[in-house]
Amino acid sequence: MKSKNYSRLKGSSLIESIIAIAIISICILLGVTIYSNVLKYDNINIEVLNNHVELDFQEMKLNTSYKDKNYNYKEYTIRRKVNMKDQLFEVEYLITNNLDTLLQRKYFENL
Repeated sequence: MKSKNYSRLKGSSLIESIIAIAIISICILLGVTIYSNVLKYDNINIEVLNNHVELDFQEMKLNTSYKDKNYNYKEYTIRRKVNMKDQLFEVEYLITNNLDTLLQRKYFENL
């Protein structure tokens, strides 16, 4: 009678499975965190920010009030910085939220 050769199947141990689940959990956690940050930045529309800056610049020219000024909104802050260089006003707008810069624009105006 012939004897049958049974090959032993090797599986993963419990510790290997737990480590794999931990690695997958960490990856999912990072992905969800990054995705939620992307959604948070999507709420701030760049066109709205451009309109705020353009309106402020036009109003500043109309009133001839060439001074530094800050505008604080719920989700972002607009900083206007004015520099005088040889009969030329350099107006720089910096729009930031809590984490980083969203938009930066410069205008130049002759006296």
